[in-house]
Amino acid sequence: MNVEGLMKSLGIDKEHKSKIEEVTKYMQDNRIQELFNEILTNILHTRPPNAKQYIVQCLQNIQRMPSNEDPHSRQLYNFPEGAFLTTEDFEAIFDSYDVLGIQTVPISYLGQALNAVGVENGEGVIKERYPELEQEDYINKVTFVYVLEEEHRRVGFSYAKPF
Repeated sequence: MNVEGLMKSLGIDKEHKSKIEEVTKYMQDNRIQELFNEILTNILHTRPPNAKQYIVQCLQNIQRMPSNEDPHSRQLYNFPEGAFLTTEDFEAIFDSYDVLGIQTVPISYLGQALNAVGVENGEGVIKERYPELEQEDYINKVTFVYVLEEEHRRVGFSYAKPF
């Protein structure tokens, strides 16, 4: 929803538009929503006995990423100790598509998998970043998992338990 639509739905006067745009830009630039989505996902997955302490610990362990040389990376925060989705998870996604057990799947499945793990416009990402794959009809497991891991990391999903 755009700012004007949000303001209208909340009954906010137009005189506050610039302030709302400023706040919205700040939240987008710092990926505040993604930060808290990652924390919430992890807390619901692990269900620690003391949720407040766990959230504080998460926030204390997060580090802002230094300027990244990768122009495609949207990762702003470095969550310690690995990824929330693991290599095994990405392999399981591949295996769910590989119903014949032949270790290859149609390339279109990679676009679907990218979308499923939070990469927007998976097909567009393949066209832009992996044009050599687009020339093929099928993709093997190693390449499929590599692309999923790489693009999942690029969009900033790299959360793991802080303890």
